[in-house]
Amino acid sequence: MERELREALDRIHEGGQLQGADVFRFQGDQNFVTAVRFWFKQYRITFLADAEEDKVTVECGLVAIEDEGEWVDVSGQPGWSECIGGEAAWAWCMTNQCGYTDAVRIELELPNDRGSRIVEFVVVASAFRFFMASEF
Repeated sequence: MERELREALDRIHEGGQLQGADVFRFQGDQNFVTAVRFWFKQYRITFLADAEEDKVTVECGLVAIEDEGEWVDVSGQPGWSECIGGEAAWAWCMTNQCGYTDAVRIELELPNDRGSRIVEFVVVASAFRFFMASEF
């Protein structure tokens, strides 16, 4: 599965500008997000939190989730809105000390010399936690 994740991350470089992002809120709980979907101009990718192993899995394109819950467009929300329009410059899959690939990091180069934004998401207790990385 890690190879599939790396291959999918490699493909987002061909996707063009990020046009939107959705999260899947399990049973409508805004703090229990089990999937995140990125809408690049030419590529769709969905990351899923594997509840059994607390790791990241990936599906290319649109994914139907059978759990109770709802997809929510977060493109206009703080943090996410700063990433819209960016193109993937770098992408990482991260492995914890136990050997589980449980996090992804994507650096998006913004247009018009606005710099870049780095979004990270980590599987913690079967759900994603989201972070915006910054240099210090």
